Amino acid sequence: VEVIPLTVLPPNAPQILSYFFDRHMEKGSVVQILLNNRNINAVVIGSTALESQKILLKKTGFQLKKLSSVISETPQVSADQFQTALWLSKYYYAPLGLCLKTVLPPFFLKKKYELKNDYKAAKIISPSPAKPLLVLSEPRNAVKNLTPHLQKTIRDGGQVLFIVPEKTNLEYLAGQLRNKYAVSVIHSGLSNKEYFKNWSGASNGQTQIIIGTRQALFLPFKNLRLTIVDAPLNNAYKSDMAPRSNAPELAKKIAEIHGGKIIFTSSAIGVENYNLIKTGRLILNDKKNKNRAKFRVVNTTEELKENNFSPLSGKLKEVLVSGAKIPNQKILIFSPRR
Repeated sequence: VEVIPLTVLPPNAPQILSYFFDRHMEKGSVVQILLNNRNINAVVIGSTALESQKILLKKTGFQLKKLSSVISETPQVSADQFQTALWLSKYYYAPLGLCLKTVLPPFFLKKKYELKNDYKAAKIISPSPAKPLLVLSEPRNAVKNLTPHLQKTIRDGGQVLFIVPEKTNLEYLAGQLRNKYAVSVIHSGLSNKEYFKNWSGASNGQTQIIIGTRQALFLPFKNLRLTIVDAPLNNAYKSDMAPRSNAPELAKKIAEIHGGKIIFTSSAIGVENYNLIKTGRLILNDKKNKNRAKFRVVNTTEELKENNFSPLSGKLKEVLVSGAKIPNQKILIFSPRR
């Protein structure tokens, strides 16, 4: 029986361990294993008959230990959750067990909240070929600008996931959408009872729109067709606890797993997105003022080669000189540090 322990293992150590048991175990079932003289919960990812592995076991220099006990023979972890945890582990070089533990809900293995979903029947959806869309608009107009996308997705029977950087934005957005749609809110401050209720709503399809912080990315969606990430440049999306992930990057992967579209709404483009737009990997939909001033990105590293060691680029110096000649002309130079 191959398992992923729900604990932190060193990155250079095997993340999947082998044990034996007296019967077949389903993928996604939960067991208890003895690891370094401690009983640890673990999730089964595979089960093979010992007869087919006898030759291999004889060649190895170790003995298999037996599983300590079975916590749940009913699968408690879905294919999507395994896939998300594996991506987190590979992309951020983080322990696989810790990533799987992060993906699982806070009420996991609590008796009152047993998961009864048929995880064996998980559908494999081909990744969506649609490119991410960046809608540039003022924050207060975000829902208004996205209404056509919301209506089409829900009309076609799909679910919408709306990710926001902080809890303060949740109730405002939920208030705008609750009068038209079935809305659930997800964040770390919910009780297990509330979390389980909203988790079940996303799983059985009763919830049309899920609004939440980055925790909402781990819900078991029934038919996720549209993911919206508000203010993707916000620093609150970056987890300061292991695994140290970035929610907008993870949202792209979640949308790909479910074969849905992803939209970013922002008041600014950002340097990385600017590059993605220039290379055609991100589509820009500008809902802001079309007559805005043009901007230019200057690579100051190249200017060092031309012996310009000033903190100001040559282009900026030209703007400063020309601007000084115009009456009442104001120039703002912003630096992120002193």
